[in-house]
Amino acid sequence: MALGWTLFAHAAERWIKRFTLVTGIIILLAGNARGETVEFTKLSAPLTNTAAKPGPGAKFLFIVETSAAMKRFEHEGRQFVFDLVYSGISNQMHAADTYGIWTFGEQVSAGVYPMQVWSGEQSLDQASKIGVFLKSIKYQGKPRADLAIAKAVSLVRSVKDLNVVLVTSGESSLGNSELELKIRETYQRKAIQAHERKLPMVLTFCATEGEIALAGVTLAGERVQLKEELLAKARQPIKKPATLVAVQGSNTNQVRAKPIIMVGSAKPAVANPPPTAPAIADPNSPVLNAGPAAPTPSRSTSESDATAPIPPAPTAPANA
Repeated sequence: MALGWTLFAHAAERWIKRFTLVTGIIILLAGNARGETVEFTKLSAPLTNTAAKPGPGAKFLFIVETSAAMKRFEHEGRQFVFDLVYSGISNQMHAADTYGIWTFGEQVSAGVYPMQVWSGEQSLDQASKIGVFLKSIKYQGKPRADLAIAKAVSLVRSVKDLNVVLVTSGESSLGNSELELKIRETYQRKAIQAHERKLPMVLTFCATEGEIALAGVTLAGERVQLKEELLAKARQPIKKPATLVAVQGSNTNQVRAKPIIMVGSAKPAVANPPPTAPAIADPNSPVLNAGPAAPTPSRSTSESDATAPIPPAPTAPANA
């Protein structure tokens, strides 16, 4: 009996996965069918001049609004993020690419959902986990998309290469940044369509070398088109710097330590100097038969007394 229930549970789980897969594909195709070309705007001035270091994979950040205004779009927003992760943003994500999830209402919640490595074989499971995570959040408070954008732009300056997809109700100001100025007209026009079709808005921007290069506004369900050359650049392998190896006998300049200079009027006296080995003299020299040499004094002498022996000091007679 227990074995029968186990087999039934496994079969039910397989059918649920197939149903979820087919449903996701149908929703994704339907959304792309009614979509339109993503409108991107080239920014004129960079946000920073810091050179970027190429990474081994493209980086993606999904930011989802969880305010009270987004409550009416809760299902549409959650389904849209599910479709993006499941399809790899319409096959624009590759294996080894990484992605993270932020949420925002009156404050931005970053780092709650750990960063993940995207995999085409596990995309259904990864998308399902994101759906469960977003469903567990309570939608409340006022929307502050301007704070979310400011924090994402700050992350761009440190990460350098980043693709951001922000899902919002459209009830919040985007701030006064250069990004907002460049997409203001498109954002206002899309906001009217979002209100008529009762869909959340999607703000997308791509950053490379620490600056925002492209940005666009769409509606949930429409195709998000990223810049392929920017993604390819972010996936370039990191080039390791060449290691210099010193070769014996080469003419490379060696750094020598600076000599230690002693400053003073006289050399300090050394108490009990260590004995020195006798020098090897010429066997034909007459000095070899001259007898033992005079003992070396234990104190230093001047140059004028160096050749003359030092007589011993007289001793006083002992008292009887």
